[in-house]
Amino acid sequence: MATGSPVVSTAVSGIPELVESEHDGLLVPPSNPRALAEALDRLLSDPGLGERLARAARAKIEESFSVDRGAARLVALFEPARTSASSESGFETVPRVERSAPRPENRENPVSAH
Repeated sequence: MATGSPVVSTAVSGIPELVESEHDGLLVPPSNPRALAEALDRLLSDPGLGERLARAARAKIEESFSVDRGAARLVALFEPARTSASSESGFETVPRVERSAPRPENRENPVSAH
């Protein structure tokens, strides 16, 4: 979906939670090779269908799984714990500052060393 390719999958496990058949992909019943072949044939026979499904799939991934959105969800998830911890301790929490340590040059890779 993220690559902008049309998706054909079986409707198993969590896939139907992500792929909405006929909107951003095609879902077929599991253990049904005929239905799978027919769905693939539809995409090959109708390039417009494939393009429409691929665009919708890519848009869904960009909207739902961007790095910024994921980071915002994590912050929202942990914010109550951070707020609770600061009020219980009596100390005000200070935003963490990212520091990047200088990387040593010519560092030997222990995995590739013989």
